[in-house]
Amino acid sequence: MHRITGRIGWALAVTLALFVVAALAGVVRGGPLDPPLAPAPTQPQVEPRTPIGSLPFTIGAAGSYFLTANLTGASGANGITVNADNVTIDLNGFVLSGGPSPGHGIFVGAPRENLAVKNGTVRGWNVAIEAANASNGLFEGLRVSDNQTGLSSGSNSVVRNISAKDNVSTGILAGENSVLSAVTARSNGTGIFVLAHGNVSDCASSDNTVNGIFLFGGRTRLEGCTVEGNASDGIVVLIGGDACLITANNASYNAGAGVHVINGARSRIDDNNVAGNGQGIRVDSVGNVVVRNTATGNSTNYQVVAGNDLGPVGTAAASTSPWANISNP
Repeated sequence: MHRITGRIGWALAVTLALFVVAALAGVVRGGPLDPPLAPAPTQPQVEPRTPIGSLPFTIGAAGSYFLTANLTGASGANGITVNADNVTIDLNGFVLSGGPSPGHGIFVGAPRENLAVKNGTVRGWNVAIEAANASNGLFEGLRVSDNQTGLSSGSNSVVRNISAKDNVSTGILAGENSVLSAVTARSNGTGIFVLAHGNVSDCASSDNTVNGIFLFGGRTRLEGCTVEGNASDGIVVLIGGDACLITANNASYNAGAGVHVINGARSRIDDNNVAGNGQGIRVDSVGNVVVRNTATGNSTNYQVVAGNDLGPVGTAAASTSPWANISNP
């Protein structure tokens, strides 16, 4: 009996000891009751871009700049002058408007590199964006309207998602080696004017008072574009326009030709649809290839001088050659 009582007492002692240890351990794990000190204040966030809140404004250092409101230029002055390389101008959804006797909206007067202009409207200037001196540029998300010329970009530029309307001379003028996509031009003098070595795709140019798309120089690809209702030719290739690829375009109801190669050789005019124009496909120079086009309802469907490789011309029902050009009244 004494032995049993001793064992029970020992067990109770051990249980009590474990309970005390556990309680103490819980206190240790809980940490101090006083709350920690508040964190030290951090440095204030600084806007990494420079605001443009009035005109005229001159950019003299590389960096990112943005409009803070709709701005109107002073009489006879340029709006924003760029005197540095590696500049980005974000119009921030605002309008850059020309005043009386306007200069240029955005002006690059000397050779510069890596200019980007995006996201806004530029209207009422001599040239909305005069950046012919800026190589390797990026121009996107812009509306240029009611200027003498809309956008003039330099060589090696990317021009995309831009609308040009009601510019007296030219809607878009792109420098050599430029890439243009998703550009629309309407009611300008000439809608889109592209210098040599360009790549133009998925653009539309209509109701211009001269030409729709003008390729000045060779080695340019023009694909998947629509030209309609222009007062002269829809698509023009001029001055050394050799080795161009004019393919899968839709040219309709232009007063002149749907596609007009004025001079140049070694170009391919392939798989275009020309309808209701003065002439459908017109080629005035020799040494080009004209195949697989469809011409309907033009005053003259094919006006191609001798010395070109012209695929057989006939109706779809009668043509057996895979290179045949379709011609219907």
